[in-house]
Amino acid sequence: MFRTLLVPLDGTPFGEQALPLAVSVARRSGATLHLVSVHVPTVSVEGPVLLDETQDLQEQGRERAYLAEVAGRVVARAPDLAVTTQLQEGRQAGVLADALLEYAAKAGADLIVLSSHGRTGLARWWFGNVADDLVHRTSLPLLLVHTSDASPCWEPEPVFRHILVALDGSPLAEQILAAVAPLGACMGSEYSLLRVVEPVPVPVADPAFAAAVPVEAAVISSQQEAARAYLRRVSVRLRGELAASAVHACVVLDPDPAEAILSFVERTPGSAGSPDAHHPVDLIALATHGRSGLSRLLLGSIGARILKHTTVPLFLQRPVSE
Repeated sequence: MFRTLLVPLDGTPFGEQALPLAVSVARRSGATLHLVSVHVPTVSVEGPVLLDETQDLQEQGRERAYLAEVAGRVVARAPDLAVTTQLQEGRQAGVLADALLEYAAKAGADLIVLSSHGRTGLARWWFGNVADDLVHRTSLPLLLVHTSDASPCWEPEPVFRHILVALDGSPLAEQILAAVAPLGACMGSEYSLLRVVEPVPVPVADPAFAAAVPVEAAVISSQQEAARAYLRRVSVRLRGELAASAVHACVVLDPDPAEAILSFVERTPGSAGSPDAHHPVDLIALATHGRSGLSRLLLGSIGARILKHTTVPLFLQRPVSE
């Protein structure tokens, strides 16, 4: 189970939208909730660039008061939850991830829960910046919560009933299973394992030659069967080693992995072509890289598209190299 959850806050309601989910996870797993803001020293822009110590101290006071106020609201909703606050010193706005990871190491954090973007303060947490820095600099799992213009939604309590895990057939990508298992265990989640098969083009001397069609179909069929066999093996391990109660496996043939994942999430349970699941997908779990298939996930346009085109939270982890 998770023991120490870190929630970075930027002083805005947008950053606070990660709180309901973080509190739900912390309460169910018995974890301590660490609320952290990064303070970037104020400098004078008139004349020589110097630290404006008076203004800087005032801002630190406001930031600490904000953290204390948020902690008070959290404790009022979850009286039995252990909550701590920290104003972490940052050297400059461009290296906020360094300050967060420094505190994460000191606190022994095993999960970082953060909003996917904001408008001020740490608004650079949008995928291409601080969140992206965190993904590439730490093997700690990240739980990204999408923000909206509304206030944080506390009711009903957010719970993950159906976790979609995208795999590419590599041991590196499979590390996401052990990372997300504590989350699934404390919430009683079911899992869908998705393997997207990108068709391998079969070169032929003459595309008009009729015999080329069955050859290509045979290659695709072989790819799909290999993917199904792979998911069966992973499903057995997930049920055994990680004590998952319900595991569904799905192989999709699609040249566009991002589109395949998004389409899977949009399916209605019980509809034609959907897995035998009882709940809609409410969490997408992905390794940040692998060796094949979905290896481009979160390293370029595929990950950005998934984050942009769905409101479903993302659970991300950069796997430890073998």
